[in-house]
Amino acid sequence: MENKVNKEFIDVLRLFLEVLDMDTPETFGSKLKGYKSDDHLHNEREQKYRPFDLKTPVCIMDYILSKLPPETELEAVKKLRNKYDENKLYMYHCWVILSALVWLLQLFEPSQRMTEVWSKPRTKLSPHERSSFRWACDGAKRVDILQGRLAEERVQEYLKTLWDWFGGQQNSIFSFVFRISKIGVLRELSEGDLGSLLDFSLEAWGIDSDDC
Repeated sequence: MENKVNKEFIDVLRLFLEVLDMDTPETFGSKLKGYKSDDHLHNEREQKYRPFDLKTPVCIMDYILSKLPPETELEAVKKLRNKYDENKLYMYHCWVILSALVWLLQLFEPSQRMTEVWSKPRTKLSPHERSSFRWACDGAKRVDILQGRLAEERVQEYLKTLWDWFGGQQNSIFSFVFRISKIGVLRELSEGDLGSLLDFSLEAWGIDSDDC
């Protein structure tokens, strides 16, 4: 199991580096200068992601993001966004949000410690936000949307709500998974991934069918 987990973390890091054109030994090495000796960022990272224990690949990605010029990140976001027609941006939003949720589950294994995080005022959910998360974790038409089917107005509202919510969660595990997903670190979503989100929503957030 440990080898599988380690491989998943390495695969995410590799994709992250590919998206940012940092996947050569020379470029990667240059971006990590000061990584081990930057005690300020290390302490800041511990505060930001408490109470979660961070794996090294996550720490590396967070360090690179902290040094990433805003224009470089924006360019990566635009590159991914521009692959979608203006009238089908909900497909882009859906894939980014679902990827962020799966990365949240896989990179932070948060369900056991989410209660502490969820008790903070900035992460409390409104009724509509709870319904939006419920749809993302259990909606029957998620795969259809990823494959190009038109999203009904209610679903597009859910996606907009989730997009705005993740965008407002600064300096947290939520902003981390959202940022890496927006630049193109997207999960090739399997049935197992989508199924795991329902258990995650019940265990971590207590979201059930009554919230829809």
